Amino acid sequence: MSNISPGMVDKPLSSESPFDSDRKNLEQADIARTVVYAITQPDYVNVNEILVRPVSFN
Repeated sequence: MSNISPGMVDKPLSSESPFDSDRKNLEQADIARTVVYAITQPDYVNVNEILVRPVSFN
């Protein structure tokens, strides 16, 4: 089982959030690529947890 924890994703609700205002919000496609990565690993590879966070503009 994999746990994928995304940061702020660019959605209508996120545009009004005061959190992470100095960072670009993640796109839905960024999270989708992360899910594809986790599920396409070989059977002997265990992907436990992936944190996906945007980088700061500063």
